[in-house]
Parts: sequence; structure tokens; C-alpha cells
Amino acid sequence: MTALKQQKAVPRQFPDLLMPTRANIPDSISDYQPIDLKTASWLKGLIEDYWHIYNITSILLPTISKVSAAHYEPAVFRIETSDGAVYEYTHPTWRDRSAGPHLLRPVHPNGNRGKWYEGPYEAEATEKQDRRLERAGFGSGRQSVTLELMASVAGLEELEWMRLIGMKAGHAAMFFLSLGRPAIETEDQKEAFTRRFMEHAEVCKYEKRRCV
Repeated sequence: MTALKQQKAVPRQFPDLLMPTRANIPDSISDYQPIDLKTASWLKGLIEDYWHIYNITSILLPTISKVSAAHYEPAVFRIETSDGAVYEYTHPTWRDRSAGPHLLRPVHPNGNRGKWYEGPYEAEATEKQDRRLERAGFGSGRQSVTLELMASVAGLEELEWMRLIGMKAGHAAMFFLSLGRPAIETEDQKEAFTRRFMEHAEVCKYEKRRCV
């Protein structure tokens, strides 16, 4: 929260973005699960670069989802710091499903949320990252939220026809990715995938958004 005040960033409205709804953001910390900081090093580094917040101690994701199968929502990560400040991070898409801005907002001690902010240092950080990657021969651009992580939270748009919700949608999405995204264009292909997933789900516990 202090970092955002020091930067004097002006909050913006994003009417054309597919933003997360309040109903899908838990209030209780017991409804979150921590992500290993090594696994989430991409996000930790992004927040450090875009907002100059360097004291992140925990990154968490909701363990449940109330998103319907017919509605896409971006994941909302809970970011905790060593000075007790708490933030929420999300990376929504525009209505045409192209990538939107990286957004952060403070969570106040009473549970109220502040406005979403874009990183005031994003342009500077992206330029530096592009130069490093180009010098190394890897092209340019910072990788965003991994497909697997997003799928485990919100499911996949290409599986909306299954009309699954919550954890079932995430489970089906992770199973779909584990098979290498098999063809599901025809009704026969959809039926075959549904059958394989149902057989898999009977023996898989799917704990903490992972197949077990």
C-alpha cells in the first residue's frame, strides 16, 4: 500500500476488460493456497519490476472458484509482503480475448479493496527486459501467467461446451492439457474426451489444483 502511494499512480477504469467479479475473490485466508515462490518467480519478478515492491513474502491463489462454465474470469492472486501490506494481482483480457494490462490493487486491513493500478514502471521494465532478451538471442517480451496455472483456476474457453464449474472446470482443463490438447472439434471427439475425463476423474483426487 505504501509503495502505491509513493508512486502517485492514478487508478483507471477498464470498461472493456473482462475483470474478475467480487464473488470469486475469497475474504477468508483459509480459502487460499500458497504457491511456492520459486514456481511463481515470474510473478514476483513482474511485481518487483512494474511496481517496485521488493518485499514479497507470499503469493496465494483461491482454492475454489465460483465462475460459471459460460463465463471466463482471470485469476486473482493474493500478494503478501514483509511489512504487512497485502495486494491483489490480476491479468485480465480485453473482450476480444487479447491480453490486457497487468493490474495490482491494495487490500486494506478492514478487507476493503482499493482501485486497480497499472504498474508505473512497466514501460521501463519491459524495455530493459526486451534489451536483455534480444542481446541473448531470444527475441523480446516477458512471459505472462502460465497457461497451466490459469487453466487450473478458471478452466479453458475451449472446454466451455462441457458446462463444468469451479474445481471441475479446472480439473478438466488440466487433464486436457496433460493430453496435449487433443482435437475436440466434432461431436465424436468431444464425446471421446468427455468419456476419458470421466474415467480419469473417478480415480483422480485432484488436490490443490493438481491431479493426484
